[in-house]
Amino acid sequence: MKTLLLLIFSSLILLAQDQSVYTLTGEKDPRLDARYTITYVATNLKEGCGSRGYTTGTMKPSITQRSMSVPDGNYSINLPIYMTPEEDKEGCGYRFGGLELMILRKNDDQYFQYARFKLLGDYKNIDPISLKELGGQRAYAVYDGRKGGTDGRSLLNKKESPYAFRSDKRYFRITPKTTFVCMTRNSIYDYEQSTSDKETTQRLGNTDFTCTMKMKLDTDGGKYHYHECTKEESRNDSEYECGTMSHPDFGVDEITSDTLHIDIVVDESKCVKWRHLNHNFGSIFEADSFQELPKSSPSVMESLKSLF
Repeated sequence: MKTLLLLIFSSLILLAQDQSVYTLTGEKDPRLDARYTITYVATNLKEGCGSRGYTTGTMKPSITQRSMSVPDGNYSINLPIYMTPEEDKEGCGYRFGGLELMILRKNDDQYFQYARFKLLGDYKNIDPISLKELGGQRAYAVYDGRKGGTDGRSLLNKKESPYAFRSDKRYFRITPKTTFVCMTRNSIYDYEQSTSDKETTQRLGNTDFTCTMKMKLDTDGGKYHYHECTKEESRNDSEYECGTMSHPDFGVDEITSDTLHIDIVVDESKCVKWRHLNHNFGSIFEADSFQELPKSSPSVMESLKSLF
């Protein structure tokens, strides 16, 4: 009887280990909206677990997601990393694909300006031309995304917005304690615009919104290292590291239950007002407050966000 109880207890422990949970804690500024999303990819490519390409006929695996909105103020969220058999009712063998964070301004139901960061996952470093694996992990970020899919980095210098984040571990993971800072740039036009200029200004909302990871470089006593290559270095294999950021605590060799402390805040010191004095030149920057958006219908906002 004791042996049976021990076997049952051991099985429960193994089951708990299989269902790894990431605990996400921190603080979020109430002027921001944010959500965590886990992506799962089917490994059992049978009918119902993928779709066939029209030209190749090969099966493309199904992808499903689990999202959780981040409440204002202090928060604590538990996200299961793996699917249980009960959740995977079709038997598609869904594996963990990645954990991401999306940030946007509160009440953004019209312009959908957002930032998106990969927090945990298998993001292999692949040569975009030969598709050869180059070793290590490379996690890309969207700092200034828009509904149309653009990713301008108008508010940030290159060291604040690295091309990618790198790790030599088996999986990429941000540092256990990370802060994301967000800001706005408000454009003011002190001259009469043409009709097309006015339409463009109205369409873009006259304000840029962007976020980045708060990073203290090793040149300033921190641990983040920016890989800045010379023209000569950029011609050889080192070009795959040029413009990337690394940190000794990036990455893990195994994905198990763990905790990340992530603060999502507004940095008022980085908010600026860009005053345009004329069409061709004469622009000046001034300090500004964070540009919030007016409250709108929640139903409209949610219906728009569901498209992405």
